[in-house]
Amino acid sequence: MEQNRKMYGEIIKEREYRKLIFATVINRFGDSVDAIAFTWLVYQITHSAAWSAIVFALNTLPNVVVQPFAGAIVEKMDKKHVIVATHLLRAVIITLFALLYRAGLVNALVMAIFTLVITTVESFNLPATTAFTIQVVKKEHMTC
Repeated sequence: MEQNRKMYGEIIKEREYRKLIFATVINRFGDSVDAIAFTWLVYQITHSAAWSAIVFALNTLPNVVVQPFAGAIVEKMDKKHVIVATHLLRAVIITLFALLYRAGLVNALVMAIFTLVITTVESFNLPATTAFTIQVVKKEHMTC
């Protein structure tokens, strides 16, 4: 137990690992808020539990369908660039959504499409982050 604690202390001292963990925590928190917010927002717009269920399902679908293929595609790419690109792309997509919402142009179909696109982009981020962790963490810390 003491040795594990020492190893965790050593790994957390690594700057690149801390940056990766920080980015991952923010990313996963955003994903959770996204799933809840979009489901709630579509209900507020449509007053339809069915549309809420559809949007929630579309928030999960790309991770099941796209992610296995995205992992194979990402394997041939620079993981750090994929991570940065997917974060920036998602920020642009969410900003576009916010502008459309502000303009009153959002309906259930638009929300479903945006949810599907955002989660599809996320499907490329997750395998890149997992693969990048191996590049950041020293071999002796891999068991942590």
